[in-house]
Amino acid sequence: MKTLSSTLTSLLENRFGIEFYYQVVVEWNNETVSYGRDTIISVSDIEISTDSEVPGSDFSCSVELQDTDGALKAQYNSRPLVNTPVSIYVKFDQATDAILIGSGNIVTPVTYTNNVLSFSVFSGLVDNEVGFSTDDLGLKQEIKDLQTWPMIFGKVCAAATLSLPEPITGTLVEDEGIADYTLPARICQVQQIQCPVYQTGGRGFATGGGFDFQGTRLPEYIWEEPPEMVVDQECVNSRRQEYCRLVEQLS
Repeated sequence: MKTLSSTLTSLLENRFGIEFYYQVVVEWNNETVSYGRDTIISVSDIEISTDSEVPGSDFSCSVELQDTDGALKAQYNSRPLVNTPVSIYVKFDQATDAILIGSGNIVTPVTYTNNVLSFSVFSGLVDNEVGFSTDDLGLKQEIKDLQTWPMIFGKVCAAATLSLPEPITGTLVEDEGIADYTLPARICQVQQIQCPVYQTGGRGFATGGGFDFQGTRLPEYIWEEPPEMVVDQECVNSRRQEYCRLVEQLS
Protein backbone atom coordinates (compact mmCIF):
# COMPACT_ATOMS: atom_id res chain seq x y z
CA MET A 1 0.00 0.00 0.00
CA LYS A 2 1.47 3.34 -1.08
CA THR A 3 0.68 6.91 -0.11
CA LEU A 4 -2.20 8.30 -2.12
CA SER A 5 -1.19 10.84 -4.73
CA SER A 6 -2.53 14.37 -4.61
CA THR A 7 -4.62 13.68 -7.75
CA LEU A 8 -6.29 10.61 -6.23
CA THR A 9 -6.83 12.41 -2.95
CA SER A 10 -8.58 15.26 -4.74
CA LEU A 11 -10.79 12.80 -6.63
CA LEU A 12 -11.81 11.09 -3.38
CA GLU A 13 -12.61 14.42 -1.76
CA ASN A 14 -14.76 15.47 -4.71
CA ARG A 15 -16.47 12.09 -4.90
CA PHE A 16 -17.32 11.68 -1.22
CA GLY A 17 -17.06 15.26 0.02
CA ILE A 18 -14.74 14.41 2.89
CA GLU A 19 -11.07 14.99 3.59
CA PHE A 20 -8.81 12.48 5.31
CA TYR A 21 -5.51 12.94 7.08
CA TYR A 22 -3.01 10.86 8.99
CA GLN A 23 -2.62 10.61 12.73
CA VAL A 24 0.66 9.36 14.22
CA VAL A 25 0.57 8.07 17.80
CA VAL A 26 3.96 7.59 19.48
CA GLU A 27 4.45 5.91 22.85
CA TRP A 28 7.38 7.84 24.21
CA ASN A 29 9.21 6.75 27.33
CA ASN A 30 6.88 8.56 29.74
CA GLU A 31 3.79 9.46 27.73
CA THR A 32 1.72 8.71 24.64
CA VAL A 33 1.51 11.61 22.18
CA SER A 34 -0.78 11.94 19.17
CA TYR A 35 0.41 14.03 16.22
CA GLY A 36 -2.04 15.43 13.66
CA ARG A 37 -1.83 17.36 10.43
CA ASP A 38 -0.42 20.44 12.16
CA THR A 39 2.71 18.43 12.98
CA ILE A 40 2.88 15.69 10.34
CA ILE A 41 4.88 16.67 7.27
CA SER A 42 4.52 13.32 5.54
CA VAL A 43 3.67 9.67 6.03
CA SER A 44 5.08 7.88 3.00
CA ASP A 45 6.24 4.53 1.64
CA ILE A 46 3.45 2.66 3.42
CA GLU A 47 3.71 -1.06 2.78
CA ILE A 48 1.73 -3.98 4.23
CA SER A 49 2.84 -7.48 3.35
CA THR A 50 1.19 -10.71 4.45
CA ASP A 51 2.92 -14.07 4.73
CA SER A 52 0.59 -17.05 4.52
CA GLU A 53 2.97 -19.12 6.65
CA VAL A 54 3.29 -16.55 9.44
CA PRO A 55 0.26 -15.20 11.36
CA GLY A 56 -0.31 -11.46 10.98
CA SER A 57 1.41 -9.09 8.57
CA ASP A 58 4.40 -6.80 8.32
CA PHE A 59 3.86 -3.05 8.26
CA SER A 60 6.37 -0.36 7.34
CA CYS A 61 6.36 3.33 6.52
CA SER A 62 8.38 6.55 6.75
CA VAL A 63 7.34 9.49 8.94
CA GLU A 64 8.39 13.14 9.07
CA LEU A 65 7.23 15.31 12.00
CA GLN A 66 7.63 19.08 12.35
CA ASP A 67 9.02 20.03 15.76
CA THR A 68 6.91 23.07 16.66
CA ASP A 69 7.83 23.43 20.34
CA GLY A 70 11.16 21.62 20.83
CA ALA A 71 9.53 18.53 22.38
CA LEU A 72 10.65 16.23 19.57
CA LYS A 73 14.22 17.49 19.85
CA ALA A 74 14.13 16.78 23.58
CA GLN A 75 13.01 13.21 22.90
CA TYR A 76 15.69 12.79 20.22
CA ASN A 77 18.48 14.01 22.54
CA SER A 78 17.31 12.20 25.68
CA ARG A 79 17.64 8.59 24.55
CA PRO A 80 17.79 6.26 21.51
CA LEU A 81 14.38 6.26 19.79
CA VAL A 82 14.80 2.85 18.16
CA ASN A 83 12.08 0.34 19.22
CA THR A 84 9.68 3.11 20.31
CA PRO A 85 6.10 1.93 19.51
CA VAL A 86 4.28 3.90 16.78
CA SER A 87 0.76 3.55 15.34
CA ILE A 88 -0.48 5.13 12.10
CA TYR A 89 -4.18 6.04 11.74
CA VAL A 90 -6.37 7.64 9.10
CA LYS A 91 -8.97 10.17 10.25
CA PHE A 92 -11.75 12.05 8.52
CA ASP A 93 -12.99 15.56 9.22
CA GLN A 94 -16.60 14.47 9.59
CA ALA A 95 -15.89 11.44 11.79
CA THR A 96 -14.50 11.05 15.30
CA ASP A 97 -13.25 7.50 14.83
CA ALA A 98 -9.81 6.72 13.44
CA ILE A 99 -8.87 3.76 11.24
CA LEU A 100 -5.67 1.96 12.18
CA ILE A 101 -3.49 1.39 9.14
CA GLY A 102 -0.64 -0.33 10.95
CA SER A 103 1.67 -0.19 13.92
CA GLY A 104 5.25 -1.09 14.66
CA ASN A 105 8.45 0.24 16.19
CA ILE A 106 10.85 2.97 15.17
CA VAL A 107 13.85 1.61 13.27
CA THR A 108 16.88 3.26 11.78
CA PRO A 109 17.52 5.65 10.18
CA VAL A 110 16.38 8.24 12.74
CA THR A 111 17.41 11.84 12.02
CA TYR A 112 16.68 15.32 13.33
CA THR A 113 17.46 18.14 10.92
CA ASN A 114 16.07 21.68 10.65
CA ASN A 115 13.40 21.02 13.31
CA VAL A 116 12.19 17.91 11.48
CA LEU A 117 12.25 14.47 13.09
CA SER A 118 12.39 11.67 10.50
CA PHE A 119 12.18 7.96 11.18
CA SER A 120 10.98 4.68 9.75
CA VAL A 121 8.41 2.34 11.31
CA PHE A 122 8.54 -1.43 10.96
CA SER A 123 6.42 -4.13 12.59
CA GLY A 124 8.47 -7.19 11.65
CA LEU A 125 10.60 -9.18 14.01
CA VAL A 126 13.64 -7.40 15.40
CA ASP A 127 16.72 -9.34 16.46
CA ASN A 128 18.02 -8.49 19.93
CA GLU A 129 21.28 -9.82 21.31
CA VAL A 130 20.97 -11.88 24.47
CA GLY A 131 23.74 -11.88 27.04
CA PHE A 132 27.10 -10.50 26.02
CA SER A 133 30.18 -11.42 24.09
CA THR A 134 33.50 -12.02 25.81
CA ASP A 135 35.16 -10.18 22.94
CA ASP A 136 33.51 -6.96 24.18
CA LEU A 137 35.05 -7.24 27.65
CA GLY A 138 38.72 -7.19 26.69
CA LEU A 139 39.35 -10.49 28.47
CA LYS A 140 42.52 -12.52 28.18
CA GLN A 141 42.57 -15.54 25.90
CA GLU A 142 42.56 -18.05 28.78
CA ILE A 143 39.21 -16.67 29.91
CA LYS A 144 37.78 -16.74 26.39
CA ASP A 145 38.80 -20.39 26.01
CA LEU A 146 36.71 -21.50 29.00
CA GLN A 147 33.66 -23.69 28.61
CA THR A 148 30.35 -22.23 27.41
CA TRP A 149 29.13 -19.35 29.52
CA PRO A 150 25.84 -20.22 31.29
CA MET A 151 22.72 -18.30 30.22
CA ILE A 152 19.73 -18.16 32.58
CA PHE A 153 16.16 -17.75 31.34
CA GLY A 154 13.42 -17.05 33.86
CA LYS A 155 13.86 -18.02 37.52
CA VAL A 156 16.44 -20.72 38.15
CA CYS A 157 17.42 -22.23 41.49
CA ALA A 158 21.05 -23.21 42.14
CA ALA A 159 22.29 -22.40 38.64
CA ALA A 160 25.79 -23.55 37.81
CA THR A 161 28.38 -20.79 37.60
CA LEU A 162 31.69 -20.46 35.84
CA SER A 163 34.95 -19.90 37.70
CA LEU A 164 37.20 -17.23 36.20
CA PRO A 165 41.00 -17.12 36.48
CA GLU A 166 40.79 -13.40 37.23
CA PRO A 167 38.01 -11.07 38.37
CA ILE A 168 36.13 -8.87 35.91
CA THR A 169 35.80 -5.26 36.94
CA GLY A 170 33.75 -2.44 35.50
CA THR A 171 31.23 0.28 36.21
CA LEU A 172 27.51 -0.32 36.63
CA VAL A 173 25.25 1.63 34.29
CA GLU A 174 22.53 1.88 36.95
CA ASP A 175 22.68 1.87 40.74
CA GLU A 176 22.41 -1.62 42.21
CA GLY A 177 22.67 -2.86 45.77
CA ILE A 178 20.89 -3.49 49.05
CA ALA A 179 20.07 -0.48 51.21
CA ASP A 180 21.74 -0.36 54.64
CA TYR A 181 18.81 -0.61 57.05
CA THR A 182 20.95 0.80 59.89
CA LEU A 183 21.38 4.22 58.22
CA PRO A 184 18.25 5.91 59.71
CA ALA A 185 19.25 4.83 63.23
CA ARG A 186 22.85 5.95 62.72
CA ILE A 187 21.69 9.33 61.43
CA CYS A 188 19.51 9.71 64.51
CA GLN A 189 22.44 8.87 66.78
CA VAL A 190 24.67 11.45 65.08
CA GLN A 191 22.00 14.11 65.58
CA GLN A 192 21.94 13.35 69.33
CA ILE A 193 25.68 13.88 69.83
CA GLN A 194 26.33 16.70 72.34
CA CYS A 195 29.67 18.34 71.70
CA PRO A 196 31.60 19.47 74.83
CA VAL A 197 31.57 23.11 75.91
CA TYR A 198 34.49 24.80 77.61
CA GLN A 199 35.14 28.29 78.87
CA THR A 200 37.77 30.65 77.57
CA GLY A 201 38.93 34.09 78.57
CA GLY A 202 37.49 36.02 81.47
CA ARG A 203 39.15 38.00 84.23
CA GLY A 204 38.48 37.93 87.95
CA PHE A 205 39.80 36.93 91.38
CA ALA A 206 39.13 34.20 93.89
CA THR A 207 37.70 34.73 97.35
CA GLY A 208 37.12 32.42 100.21
CA GLY A 209 34.37 30.00 99.48
CA GLY A 210 32.79 27.04 101.16
CA PHE A 211 34.08 23.55 101.90
CA ASP A 212 33.44 20.22 100.24
CA PHE A 213 32.54 17.05 102.11
CA GLN A 214 36.22 16.35 102.83
CA GLY A 215 36.76 19.75 104.41
CA THR A 216 38.65 21.21 101.47
CA ARG A 217 38.09 24.91 100.97
CA LEU A 218 36.54 25.69 97.60
CA PRO A 219 37.40 29.05 96.04
CA GLU A 220 34.72 31.40 94.86
CA TYR A 221 35.41 33.55 91.81
CA ILE A 222 34.30 37.09 91.30
CA TRP A 223 34.46 37.86 87.57
CA GLU A 224 35.27 41.32 86.38
CA GLU A 225 34.93 40.04 82.79
CA PRO A 226 33.01 36.73 82.64
CA PRO A 227 34.50 33.92 80.49
CA GLU A 228 33.04 32.95 77.12
CA MET A 229 31.52 29.47 76.74
CA VAL A 230 32.78 27.88 73.49
CA VAL A 231 31.60 24.69 71.80
CA ASP A 232 34.30 22.28 70.62
CA GLN A 233 34.44 23.11 66.89
CA GLU A 234 36.39 19.96 66.01
CA CYS A 235 33.53 17.91 67.42
CA VAL A 236 30.95 20.04 65.57
CA ASN A 237 32.77 19.61 62.23
CA SER A 238 33.17 15.86 62.71
CA ARG A 239 29.48 15.50 63.57
CA ARG A 240 28.46 17.49 60.50
CA GLN A 241 30.71 15.48 58.17
CA GLU A 242 29.42 12.17 59.52
CA TYR A 243 25.81 13.32 59.21
CA CYS A 244 26.29 14.41 55.59
CA ARG A 245 28.07 11.16 54.73
CA LEU A 246 25.23 9.03 56.14
CA VAL A 247 22.52 11.12 54.48
CA GLU A 248 24.28 10.79 51.13
CA GLN A 249 24.41 7.03 51.52
CA LEU A 250 20.70 6.96 52.41
CA SER A 251 19.75 8.90 49.30
